Amino acid sequence: MNQGGLILKFLFFFSFFSVFRLHSADSKTDSLHKLLPNAKDTTKVNVLNNLAGAYNLAAMSHLQGDELSKGIEYANQALELARQQGYTKGIAKAYENIGSAYSIKPDYDKAIENLNKALRIYEDMDAKVEISSVLNNIGSVYLDKEN
Repeated sequence: MNQGGLILKFLFFFSFFSVFRLHSADSKTDSLHKLLPNAKDTTKVNVLNNLAGAYNLAAMSHLQGDELSKGIEYANQALELARQQGYTKGIAKAYENIGSAYSIKPDYDKAIENLNKALRIYEDMDAKVEISSVLNNIGSVYLDKEN
């Protein structure tokens, strides 16, 4: 197969999986929105954080500010509720989601600030998987900031 044919196949598969991924993200947000009204306590914080993450993912896929604004809004709601409940893991995840949203925006200084807040909390919790994830995100932000 020639190079043009390979490029066409790549574009077809990329387009197909992009549409599938977008549909999947929309289904996830729809499901989470249905859970939100009845969610209580830490479950509500987790649903809000999952919504924030889903909207951040959608913002990366669509490159639209509307999803990003929703992601930040839900993360801030999760942060406020988690603080009220003293739910440390929820607080850290909210900061992580806020930092991720600002890295997409891009507002690298706010991204690093929020990701570092998440990192400090995860370190206090000795949450190794979350620490490695946040460190990876911080590294990506610094890399993007340099370019």
